[in-house]
Amino acid sequence: MVVATTDADSASPPSQPPPPSEEVDGKLPPPFAISIANLSASYHRRSRSRRFRRARDAGSTIGEVEVVDVIEVGKLKGTRTHAIVEFATIEAAELIKSLAAADRLRFKKFYLKAWDMEQNSRTSHSQHKIYNVKLSVGRQISEEKFSVLWSQENVSVKFGTDLGKFSFFLTYNSVEYKLEVSYESILKVKLRSPRGQTAMFLVIQLNGAPQIYKNDGQWFREVDFTPSSSIAQSNALYLRFPGRDVVPKILKDFFYYEESEGEFILERGSSFSSKSRTLPELPPLKDGWVYVRKILITPTKMYCCGLEASLSNRVLRSYPDDIDNFLRISFIDEDGQKLYATALSPQTSSSTGKEKRTRIYQRIRSILRNGINIGGKKFETLAFSNSQLRKNSLWMFASRPGLTAADIRKGIGDFSDIKNVAKYAARLGQSFGSSREALHVHSSEVEEIPDVERNRGGKKYTFSDGIGKISADLAHILSRKLGYTSYTPSAFQIRYGGCKGVVAVDPNSTVKLSLRKSMSKYKSNSTSLDVLACSRYQPFFLNRELITLMSTLGVRDYVFERNQREAVAQLDAILSDPVRAHEALDLMASSRENANVLKEMLTCDYKPDKEPYLSMMLQTFRAFHLQELRSRTRIFVQNGQAMMGCLDETGTLKYGQVFVQYSGSRSHHPNNTSPVFSIVESKVVVAKNPCLHPGDMRVLEAVDVPALHHMVDCIVFPAKGKRPHPDECSGSDLDGDVYFVCWDPDLIPPRQVPPMDYTPAPAKVSDNDVTIEDIEEYFVDYIMNDSLGVICHAHVVFADTEPNKAMSNSCKELARLASIAVDFAKTGVPAKIPRSLRVKEYPDFMEKEDKPTYKSPCVLGKLYREVKDIAPPTAAIKSFTRKVAKLSYDPAMEVEGFKKYIKKAFYYKTQYDKKLGKLMDYYGINTEAEIISGCIMKMERFFDRKRVTEEISFAVRSLREEAKAWFNKTESDPATPTTEKEMYAKASAWYHVTYHHSYWGRYNQGMNRDHFLSFAWSVYDKLVDIKKGKLISGPEKRRTTGKARKIVPRPTPVPCTRPAASTKQPFMSRDR
Repeated sequence: MVVATTDADSASPPSQPPPPSEEVDGKLPPPFAISIANLSASYHRRSRSRRFRRARDAGSTIGEVEVVDVIEVGKLKGTRTHAIVEFATIEAAELIKSLAAADRLRFKKFYLKAWDMEQNSRTSHSQHKIYNVKLSVGRQISEEKFSVLWSQENVSVKFGTDLGKFSFFLTYNSVEYKLEVSYESILKVKLRSPRGQTAMFLVIQLNGAPQIYKNDGQWFREVDFTPSSSIAQSNALYLRFPGRDVVPKILKDFFYYEESEGEFILERGSSFSSKSRTLPELPPLKDGWVYVRKILITPTKMYCCGLEASLSNRVLRSYPDDIDNFLRISFIDEDGQKLYATALSPQTSSSTGKEKRTRIYQRIRSILRNGINIGGKKFETLAFSNSQLRKNSLWMFASRPGLTAADIRKGIGDFSDIKNVAKYAARLGQSFGSSREALHVHSSEVEEIPDVERNRGGKKYTFSDGIGKISADLAHILSRKLGYTSYTPSAFQIRYGGCKGVVAVDPNSTVKLSLRKSMSKYKSNSTSLDVLACSRYQPFFLNRELITLMSTLGVRDYVFERNQREAVAQLDAILSDPVRAHEALDLMASSRENANVLKEMLTCDYKPDKEPYLSMMLQTFRAFHLQELRSRTRIFVQNGQAMMGCLDETGTLKYGQVFVQYSGSRSHHPNNTSPVFSIVESKVVVAKNPCLHPGDMRVLEAVDVPALHHMVDCIVFPAKGKRPHPDECSGSDLDGDVYFVCWDPDLIPPRQVPPMDYTPAPAKVSDNDVTIEDIEEYFVDYIMNDSLGVICHAHVVFADTEPNKAMSNSCKELARLASIAVDFAKTGVPAKIPRSLRVKEYPDFMEKEDKPTYKSPCVLGKLYREVKDIAPPTAAIKSFTRKVAKLSYDPAMEVEGFKKYIKKAFYYKTQYDKKLGKLMDYYGINTEAEIISGCIMKMERFFDRKRVTEEISFAVRSLREEAKAWFNKTESDPATPTTEKEMYAKASAWYHVTYHHSYWGRYNQGMNRDHFLSFAWSVYDKLVDIKKGKLISGPEKRRTTGKARKIVPRPTPVPCTRPAASTKQPFMSRDR
């Protein structure tokens, strides 16, 4: 019979290399491939758990099976599968065919059929396998020397252009292992062929460590098995080939491939840990930010990342003298990506019915239980916020006399009433969310107001879940404290004591804070009012989930295609049309400060395709948003906005109605006059991510309510009806959730379906008090059971392939599982994905290059293929060459007396470029425009993009402010104020040393780095004034965009005097 496995990588090498005649260019010749059919479906399932074995007939060996693909034809009982099998010799393949033809090849009661297979991509010339290779791991310490930490003989190597990775198969201590190195993790490949030697050597320098697998019936993830964790301490692989004729020419296809015939020396190395990269210079901190220590832990390595700027949290602010004792750790995979559940527990359970847990699971658990010793300090588990949990991250603390991690947890609040581990961990982590401490509010200035609750069909709904009120007076003070000088936000996401949620401005309230029971999560005596976010203008982008649901509910494909074409046309136009560039920056720019600089340059008659700094910033802006279209289908929609959800405290709105007033792209006029806002009076579609069920998308009627005119850039939901609209939208609430609101009539779905029931699964409750050991166990279990990403990806695939799209039974079941997965952090109940809902083939728009792929016939596939070839993988920016410098230098920027400041300007630009270059190197960012604009195309893979983007923005902002401080520094007598004329002369000097061709290349000598231009624009206000010729700031006409239904002036906040001593009972935090 023939025994095979579906895992092509599970093929073990023979103990000796095959004869040279059986190998061409290091690969197996394609004529050996045949197809075997009539394999039963039951056999297919069993074969997945078996190791590679030899094909046999009546007990005799037929041949060595090299590559196996098992394809299931159907899912019904009794259906057949077929396998594509590649043999090591022609004789073995011919024998199999002859046995099948004579009906002598059977499995159980089934006769197997076999025939020649045409050459395909799986067995093509693009794949190679080389045997009898010596593998060494270590570090290349010089051009001619390699320090070896560990070596292994008789290793086979498999690689190819269509595999995307090197696979190394070896046996160590009678156990089979596989090391996988993705091409993305390779820094350099160098082939060494020393003159006079027959052997050849390949040195592969890595950015990270290989993924390790152990063969235990099938390949399972494994930790470092080598002595002294040699793989973990290595950054390079050394391969010794048996001869020159087995090295494939494909190696030359690697981008960083080099060859050398020089001498190469191996020497025995010693174990030690090394730093991976140079840390950037640390800029001075702004209020509310702290430097924290961070460590990244992979299955094999531990990376000490040094100090990183981070927005503070309540706990860090409470212990400012112990900031060096706090440590943030993250568990990631070897490639810098998220560590998925399958690395801890394979999808296939063991024969005993218990979940199999890998040694990676044990590694994480051990670190949490035993802590980490660094520099004489022992860091122990402290806690983690919900966002940290989703990213497999947590806080640790090094205890000292008088303060332990347990003391900090006890000081946060009283959690003794909480008996569910997941809920306990979430409440404990509430104080670890990044926030700004605005001010303190005494408990006597806080009142408790009742929740708005209604019973429908035997179920109680809380319409006010997570929201309270703030007086207009306190909101005004709070906004100024947070740096909002020209307007007061309508709503704030806050933490106060043991409460969490949103407080919306109530112009009629005389009490500073009015909080509800639904906001109280635990008991706390803290009076600190911490702010996490505020209502503000946020652009609206369609994404794959929204498009999938809209398409399911009847929005035609051409609507999305038209919107995408309009978005692309706008992005193309910004490179030449100043007006379109101004509009795009207004509508889509993530950084208002950077957008203001570019808009001011545009108003100065600088041309987008002429001025170098403006041009490179706009090119990067365009490239970034085109990449977002390709990779995420993020299509900008002008008639929409992302808004914080709030409650109609007036009781005016009816069920099915909302109030929507938006500031659009301009929150205030340049001349600081009273701004105007737009009120929507039409149908709107509302949703919140993740949205997988068609009922998550609600079509509501936006109406005008004069009593709510103070609510801007937030969507106000009714406090009455059969069910809260937020709950209908993916089971959301009003504690800070952001909703997608769109009033484009072409994007309003023509039909609706009833919303899904989002009643959470019953939480696991313990009879005992929750301990830190329980929390540590829950953290590891969360990683092992975190399936939300897998479910959402599966939903995209099934909606793309099923005729009923998101209305199919498969998609609705995935939507139900997603709800369970979302609540897992609160309930501790995991979502279990059945095998029938696991993805076997991916649509082309998901770009899963290492997975089976098909061409998507639906709208997401059409949108993807429309932009696939125009979205660049990197920001292709025209270099600022000496020639460009000569052509672009603007003599009009020279001001009388500027030469006096040239020397100092040159010194400051040298310092600025040095610091900016180090930031770029540290975060792995390629261009100046990317790091300045925040439109980062690619960065060092070990960083979490969403979190680190904020850190980068802070670092750049700090550097810009430091440059402004240099500029404002008095050069002569401090008692003599610098005149306005001298300030403009100084700004002119900064422009000169940045742009003049005589300074080109003087700041990056000996470095592979472009000439930077952002230094001069740190003082853009002065340069703009010089360009305009005079200090003129006349009023500008406000451009209007979109379809404003109604324009109303924003009312002045109602002043609030301090009330007399209240007779009401102060609101005390309590557990729900």
